[in-house]
Amino acid sequence: MTGQIGDIKAKCPSCGETAFESSTGSEPKPEDMLTCCGCGRVWRCDDLAATLAPEGKKLVDEMARNIVENFNRRK
Repeated sequence: MTGQIGDIKAKCPSCGETAFESSTGSEPKPEDMLTCCGCGRVWRCDDLAATLAPEGKKLVDEMARNIVENFNRRK
């Protein structure tokens, strides 16, 4: 499984792999543990989700900038 929001994928902080295995076999809950398919390190799901924040912020900032630029072009 890959953890992602939109086009942003969670990456293992140790090796950069984007594939993880869930011990539950279903959609993981925040407190579930996920195993990196690259290095085998185990991560808590909500800790991996937190790694998406910086990339998500960049995406939101870019979207906001595009909205402002398009708005200013219409004036």
